[in-house]
Amino acid sequence: ADRQYYGFLAAESLGRKPALNDQSARPDDEVINAMQQRPAMQRLSELYAVGDRANARREWAMLLPNLEQSDRAAAAYVIADLGWIDLGIMAANAAELRDDLSLRFPSPYTSTFVKESRASSVPVSFLYGVARQESAFAPKAQSSAGALGLMQLMPATAAATARNAGEPMPVTAALFDPAVN
Repeated sequence: ADRQYYGFLAAESLGRKPALNDQSARPDDEVINAMQQRPAMQRLSELYAVGDRANARREWAMLLPNLEQSDRAAAAYVIADLGWIDLGIMAANAAELRDDLSLRFPSPYTSTFVKESRASSVPVSFLYGVARQESAFAPKAQSSAGALGLMQLMPATAAATARNAGEPMPVTAALFDPAVN
């Protein structure tokens, strides 16, 4: 009955579907609208819209400590509604929305993941799991070690993989494109 490793093993052993206990925690529209009207959230939204994610993240970092726990859920939904997937995941975690699986585990870039799953015979769920863990689906993610993009590929690994697949070697900047990464 619990969404955890041993619960899943027990369900498999019993031939039952595991209990995911998925429950949306989306607040009422008026709560969402009130969050959208906060000056910091308006600045964050505008900065995100013009592609200035660094300053939008700064707004989030300043806003988060000033939010009550109940307001954090609304903020997570506002961010997710903007389409900012990686910050939406982090905001859902900050709001402790453990059972809101669609917010915490979105499925972006579906056609790309399905296409690459078919081409590689790697299960689409595995590809999603790697991208969720490595970058939280941030296409412009960069690690301190130099890994890039959704799947956090090192440029040398991307070049070797392309060579093995008979594909042209991607330029480093192309690794920020989800379809290439």
